[in-house]
Amino acid sequence: MKKAKNQKLKGEKHSIVSPPSAKRKTGYVWLNVLPDDLWLNVRQGTTIWEALQKTDVELESECGGLGKCGKCRVKVLSSIGPPSTEEEEFLDEEELKRGIRLACRTKVNHDLVISTGETDAEAGYFQILTTSHILKSSHLPLLCLEPLVEKRLIALPPKLQSERLSELDRIKLVMGHEYQDLKATLNCLRTLPEMLRRTQFSGAAVLHEDCLMAWQNREEMHHHCGLVFDLGTSTVVGKLISLRDGSEVAVASCLNSQSRHGTNVISRIQYVKENPRGLE
Repeated sequence: MKKAKNQKLKGEKHSIVSPPSAKRKTGYVWLNVLPDDLWLNVRQGTTIWEALQKTDVELESECGGLGKCGKCRVKVLSSIGPPSTEEEEFLDEEELKRGIRLACRTKVNHDLVISTGETDAEAGYFQILTTSHILKSSHLPLLCLEPLVEKRLIALPPKLQSERLSELDRIKLVMGHEYQDLKATLNCLRTLPEMLRRTQFSGAAVLHEDCLMAWQNREEMHHHCGLVFDLGTSTVVGKLISLRDGSEVAVASCLNSQSRHGTNVISRIQYVKENPRGLE
């Protein structure tokens, strides 16, 4: 079977054969990241972890690159020096022979080729954070919906010429004594006369407690949704939920950009303390 581009046999060593044509800077070396064939021109002595922080490749790490968790594993495919003490602690002899190293402990002192393990054959071994690992759907328990915003269908009678009531007062009158203290937002008051004419004085009132938020067409009565967000340490997921029956209308997700600095809050606090611009 034909080998895929960039895919090499187990244990085979690589050398830099076709770096970009950009002029090599003094004190800088090439880091070639496979399987994406990503070329990074990094300063000598930079760790693989530090180099990858400036890319979209996000290695899993609980300690934020401090050498405490042993999870930021990559495969070095070219000649490399002896492992560090931390690497000998987290990696067994067989792994070291295969070229497995910790990205946060391995320095790039010369041109280097590494694999982040994103090929099908190695995807289960390396800890790579990708959007494909984000849980977007799950079983939702039966919920009692009590939305803060509700809609009510209202039909206003024709306005008499002698009638001196404002549009808001007419709505109060139709809605009954329960809504005699009804208020309206400034934006709603500005658009209410026009919206009433457009809907021929029969539409959906959007209410938040004792405040009229908007006036909509009757057809929008059932377009009643809310947003819910799960701000996780590794992922951020947002869902659009129907406030009528609790069903999921749409979902969007992304990796938490802070995950590259550690999977726990302590590691991220440590990163901020050690980096003047860490909060950015």
